[in-house]
Formats: sequence, structure tokens, C-alpha cells
Amino acid sequence: MFNNWKIIKFDKLDSTMIKAKELVFKSNEKRIVVLADTQTAGYGRNKRPWYSPLGGLWFTIVLKDIDMIQYTQLPLIVPITIVEPLKDYGLNAMIKWPNDILVFNKKIAGILIEGNINQSNKIKYALIGIGINVNNTYKDIPNENVRDNVISIRDIIGRHIDKEELLCQILQKMDKYLEFAKNPVLVEEIYKIYKKYSMIINKRVRVLLKNKEYSGIAVDITKNGFLLLKVNDKITIEIADAHVMEII
Repeated sequence: MFNNWKIIKFDKLDSTMIKAKELVFKSNEKRIVVLADTQTAGYGRNKRPWYSPLGGLWFTIVLKDIDMIQYTQLPLIVPITIVEPLKDYGLNAMIKWPNDILVFNKKIAGILIEGNINQSNKIKYALIGIGINVNNTYKDIPNENVRDNVISIRDIIGRHIDKEELLCQILQKMDKYLEFAKNPVLVEEIYKIYKKYSMIINKRVRVLLKNKEYSGIAVDITKNGFLLLKVNDKITIEIADAHVMEII
């Protein structure tokens, strides 16, 4: 079912990302998934806590067989691998740059990408942390401020789905688009698909970058996942990572 992927499953972890870092060189497998039913200390970008109860899909992907070109495509590839299976369930999922997947303007999934690059500028490994609200529900979240901004597949379609099947679909997409990334023509296809699913391109946005707020038009996302923000008629800035505070 999972072809060339090694799946390592736990009932409970502090964080699949932390466990993946421990296991990365303890296996000869090139593509590994560290999966947990629950996390007690899951986290996203900037170490923000990620509430991970039973019912969600919490996992970290380890890639040890990709090159730098494939690695630079991950900010585009990973969101697509989540959005496309969600759309197969009838969900109008969209990508909120840089790392959130939203449905009805509420967060259904989050992504965290980290890489280890050696002195020769080669990728030793990449870690992709993914959290998807599947069979859990927003009602499970104790923090009211967080609860109002999240949603799950179950909340939308009113039933449980097979998490293993969803994981399999995501990994199949990952295999597909990592192969695409080897071909310059197909890299263009990745780029087009990402832009089709982006909810911020050509929208006015407010972003927070290093405690400074910027406002402008999100004119594009570059092929390595950077945001091009047109602040005014003369200035367009390229942003590698920031928090999108508002889409207007």
C-alpha cells in the first residue's frame, strides 16, 4: 500500500518531528514516515504549539534521497500533496502561504519543512511535519481562540474517514511531484498547480515579518516558494517566510 515508504507508527509521541530527527540515521530507508496517534508537544512554525488529539493525522516525512532542486520545490510540492486528496473528499481546500491549508477560511492542516544541508551544499535529509485535522473536531480544542479558527474533515462531511487511506494518497502525490521536480518542464506544472490553489495571489494582504508589518498586493509566489509583495508602484519585495495576518 505504501510502496517505497517505511512507516514507523507510535501511539503517543511528544512530537513526530523530534522523533524523526532521532531516527533519521537509524534506518537505511530513504523515505520514512513517523506517525503518531497523538502528540503531547506538537509544534509548527516558530515553535507554535499544535494541538494533536486522537483522530487527527500527525506525521513527519523523512526524505534522504532528494537533491537541492527537489528540496527547493518542497514549499510548493507539499501543500499540493495535501490539497489534492482533500479535494477528492469534496473539500474546497486552498493554500494560505506559506504553510497552511484552509477550508472555509479555517485551518484544516499545517506544514513545517526543515532541511539538513552539508558543507558541499547537498541535502543530507529533509523533514516535513504535517498535521491534518481529520476525525477529530474543533470542539476538542480547549483554547477558545484557536478553536474558532480551525476545522476538520469530520466537521465538514459529518463522518469519519480512513486516515491510512488519506496518508497513502498524500505519499503517492509526494512520489509523483518529487519526480516532476526532476524535469524542468514538469516543474512548471507544479508551479501552475500551486498557483491555482493559492488563496492569496492577486489579493491585498497584511504580513508580519520580523515584528514589522507590511501591506500590499501578493502578486506572485516564486518557484522556490517566496512571496512577491507589491508594496507600492515602485517597490516589490521578496519574502521567504512571514505570517499572513489578513487577506483583504
